[in-house]
Amino acid sequence: MKRFPKSQAARAVALVLGAWCAFPALGQDQPVVPSHPGNRRLVPLPAATAQGVPMTLSQAVGIAVANNQDQYVTVNAAESFEYLIVQNKGIYDPLISAAVGRSHAEVPAASQLTGGVFDDTSFSASASQFTPLGGTFTLGFNGLREKTNNPFSTVNPSYAGGLQLSMSQPLLRNFGTLPSNWLIRIAHNSRDSAYQALLRTVQGTVNAVEQAYWDLVYAGQNLEVKRESLRIAQELNRITKIKIDVGSLAPIDITQTEVGIATAEQDIIISEGAIGDAQDRLKRLLNFVDPAQVNVPIIPMDRLSTEQVKIQLDEGTQTALRRRPEVLQIAYTAASDLLRYQYYRNQTLPGLNLTGAYGNRGLAGFSSDDLLTNLMFYWAPNSVASSAAMYFESRHDPEGRNHPMPQVPVGVANFPHEITGTSRRWAETKYRVVHWTDMPRGGHFAALFATRQQQDTQGGGGNGEVHRAHWGDAYSVLGDKAG
Repeated sequence: MKRFPKSQAARAVALVLGAWCAFPALGQDQPVVPSHPGNRRLVPLPAATAQGVPMTLSQAVGIAVANNQDQYVTVNAAESFEYLIVQNKGIYDPLISAAVGRSHAEVPAASQLTGGVFDDTSFSASASQFTPLGGTFTLGFNGLREKTNNPFSTVNPSYAGGLQLSMSQPLLRNFGTLPSNWLIRIAHNSRDSAYQALLRTVQGTVNAVEQAYWDLVYAGQNLEVKRESLRIAQELNRITKIKIDVGSLAPIDITQTEVGIATAEQDIIISEGAIGDAQDRLKRLLNFVDPAQVNVPIIPMDRLSTEQVKIQLDEGTQTALRRRPEVLQIAYTAASDLLRYQYYRNQTLPGLNLTGAYGNRGLAGFSSDDLLTNLMFYWAPNSVASSAAMYFESRHDPEGRNHPMPQVPVGVANFPHEITGTSRRWAETKYRVVHWTDMPRGGHFAALFATRQQQDTQGGGGNGEVHRAHWGDAYSVLGDKAG
């Protein structure tokens, strides 16, 4: 796509007023008027004298541009497109969602296997990310707690959870950066086009002030000419009276000079009215800050001077095509229409998506019977204190330096979900390891949740005597006297 000057160029041109660029020979400082909303401030007129307010063309343009209320409208309209850009860029913000559900159901028993009261609490959360190529990645988690009085429920309450990573990537329709960013790019074009409208407003204000200023200069100079014409008509009338008195002219000739005086006086009145009209037009453009200055006349300080300017037609035409705001506005509109055409053309392609997902689910539970059974193993034989001795010894002698290596052959069942892990090489430095089994499941309470696996491991040896090591509470170590 053809690129055009961006908003920075439009803002810079809008900030530095074109009027000062048009009058470099004035030799005055070129004020800068901010174009951002909230940064502009009204500019008062220069200090007035007894005759009025002296003002140069440069000052008039600066005051008019700074105080022009129409530019506030165009500036705000241009700035509003910034929010549209942010809105359209929101498609790249991560989308996070979560939900919590609660349900209670009382199912009548239709057979011995069904029925009961079910209390479910569910939770789900996901995070999605949209990519510039049109794809979407989603990471989601869901969990469920179910409690029931159904006697055939082996795990009650039960806890189920799952984690899933999925992706979807279009391969034809909606593939690429164009379908993803077309609204963002159109919003950029709309914003830049709006800044060109601001530039046109500035140029229109500058042109109107320039025209009104020179109209006022012309009206003042025209009044001087009309007054000079009145003086000449009065002088001609005086000379005519003398000639009539000496008899060189007929008395009727005095009428013509009196008509000339009346005409000159009429022209003066018209010229004074033209000055008032020119003053009013310029004052309306200046938009006075102080209403009390409305009746104070403006005294133009610049005088019109002419000089011959040579313009290369081809070069001037190319410059105008590159810089004229109305041309750039049309270019931005054409660029946006091209983006729309390319997007809707892409929508005619067949839909073909590459999708993939990977997830894992788990189920856990701990019934009241399991809890009571586990507690009774400590309570009934009064072994709560002795069972904690291992933790005390491990804390004060974690490396087992105060204990010689046992000579009893040791078998180790290494569970994958223990609190801490170990290596066989390290265990063999502390015990006489003759059997090592990496269990497929189970954790710290392996005897409770992986009983069958532990029995199978014990069955591989003699009488299955249990020997606990002293390097921590992370292992179930099984010893065999028979070797």
